[in-house]
Amino acid sequence: MYRNRRLSFQPVLLCSQTLALALLLGVLFSAPVIARDGDTSPRTSAGLAPVALPECSPEWRAVPNPTSNIYRQLVAVSAVSEADVWAVGSYYTAITLALHWDGLAWTEVPTPNFETGHTVFAGVAAVASNDVWAVGYNHPDPSGYPNVPLLAHWDGATWAIVATPDIPDAGPGGSMLHAIAAVSPSDVWAVGSYIDSNDVYRPLTVRWNGTEWNVVPSPDTPLSNTGLSAIAVLSENDIWAVGGLYNADLQRGESFSIHWDGVAWEVVPTPHVGAEDDDNSLYSVAVAGPNDVWVVGTVFHAPFSSTTSTLAMHWDGSAWSVVDSPNPGEQFNSFTGVTALTPDDVWAVGYYSDGPFGSYHMATLIEKWDGSAWNIVTSPSPGSDSNFLFGVTSLPGRTLWAVGRVSYGGYPPQALTEQYTEQIFADVLPTNTFFPYARCLACREIDTGYSCGGDGEPCDPFNSPYFRPDALITRDDLCHMVAGAAGFNEPPGEQRFEDVPTTHPYFAWINRMAVRGLIGGYPCGGPNEPCVPPLNRPYFRPSSHATRGQIAKIVSNGAGFVDVPVGQLFEDVPPDHPFYVWVQRLATRGVMGGYECGQNEYEPCGPESKPYFRWGSDSTRGQVAKITSNTFFPNCQITGGR
Repeated sequence: MYRNRRLSFQPVLLCSQTLALALLLGVLFSAPVIARDGDTSPRTSAGLAPVALPECSPEWRAVPNPTSNIYRQLVAVSAVSEADVWAVGSYYTAITLALHWDGLAWTEVPTPNFETGHTVFAGVAAVASNDVWAVGYNHPDPSGYPNVPLLAHWDGATWAIVATPDIPDAGPGGSMLHAIAAVSPSDVWAVGSYIDSNDVYRPLTVRWNGTEWNVVPSPDTPLSNTGLSAIAVLSENDIWAVGGLYNADLQRGESFSIHWDGVAWEVVPTPHVGAEDDDNSLYSVAVAGPNDVWVVGTVFHAPFSSTTSTLAMHWDGSAWSVVDSPNPGEQFNSFTGVTALTPDDVWAVGYYSDGPFGSYHMATLIEKWDGSAWNIVTSPSPGSDSNFLFGVTSLPGRTLWAVGRVSYGGYPPQALTEQYTEQIFADVLPTNTFFPYARCLACREIDTGYSCGGDGEPCDPFNSPYFRPDALITRDDLCHMVAGAAGFNEPPGEQRFEDVPTTHPYFAWINRMAVRGLIGGYPCGGPNEPCVPPLNRPYFRPSSHATRGQIAKIVSNGAGFVDVPVGQLFEDVPPDHPFYVWVQRLATRGVMGGYECGQNEYEPCGPESKPYFRWGSDSTRGQVAKITSNTFFPNCQITGGR
């Protein structure tokens, strides 16, 4: 996670003001541009190379959760958004457990349990903030029989148990549910196993139609003891479920996969990995795209599973193939969860023994598929006794969560939650429009935001700063952002403006811009701006807001753009407009755009239906971050990240 090494000064935000026409005519920005270090040649952004900072290389980090000093573990995780994540499991191996992440902290949410026996959650699927499903099972008899399936639903306020369907050929041993996935709110699937009248485990699939759960016939397996442990959906006609079976003829465990084509489940053969008498089992499945599916699990090597290896297989549309994956442990290595963002961005989690042969101390294991190979990614193992990861999920904004269990010396196991994210600011999620631009500037230490802890800006576990993307940008903040992006770094010189003393947090950047003639001030003598002899310095008004026209001019000149614009892109910025030159220069480069005409009575559509630039409107910090980033760092190639 990004570490904030230099927090910017917090600007004073005032009400939006319309600047005088004299300002538009160039009182502020009238002087010609002077390039840095005395170089009068035009500057371009092409010479600004990407900067790699350690903080901008995302890494896995352990995130605190409220499970200390008590036996708890998490086995599955699912997310609606970066600020709406659910993790489920159990504590004392007898009571269901659900934790919720709101973007700042994990909290425990009360969950339902059967009145007797042991009840656990084994899987979770977050469809929406008020539509989350969890599955598991109950052992009314502590000895383990019979098993009762558990389906629970979160409606935005409480968890409640939902009736499970009858299984026609189930025997007295009952049934269990291990995983769940959703196509839509009215199409949800859960998988597990049931025990038939002959005391044999059979695969179980059930489906929610928006009103009730129903059993969907699963393929019959002639080999004994078959169960499903995971499910993943691409569409209503493309669903995968995986698990394991025991081959009585060969006396070994084998991986097992089935596919739903919209009409029926069909067994899809999987290759056996390892020696003839090694056991294989699949624990998780993820869909990267059509004909692009990953499954992971474990190979238990004979005799008596004295060693284990990670197992990864890929479906290419025609067959499953084994893909080699690293095994860092001398004795034990296991994959337990997998998630896919894109075909070349797939993650698997699990654990391995990080000591010599015979050591049972476990460390977390995370590996990433980059399109050509699986590679180990460093992950926290905070426990002194053992560390396990059992489940993982990912969000389109490239945030991932992994959950499991951690043990410290002398204490019972606790839930373990780990996060991987490119997010830097607490208030700029990866899905935010301005995320790449705010991150671009932060990674170059141009704008590192504001310390958390202020009014309405609580601190997360890592004290992430705030960017305030919706705050209107002030003149001093604009100078700070543009001068930093342009690389102006010479000594700032003496005080130039009466209201910008050398102690002002943005003094250096304001002066550097003023020396280049990129900004100017207001003559002293106005209201509340007295002249102070003998210098009678002008006033800069650092806390006043900047308009889109002014921003276009200062950014364009700061970048050294000198091309002669032609044509007219915006209805309200004709060639004779005071800001025409600079607006056109940025717009033709795709740095700034406009607003569709006809949205209000003041912006009617002309003969060519040109958009409006709204040159007199104030801009937010997020908008200026985008303009600055696009101007000085096109595509913002931050090296070191994913």
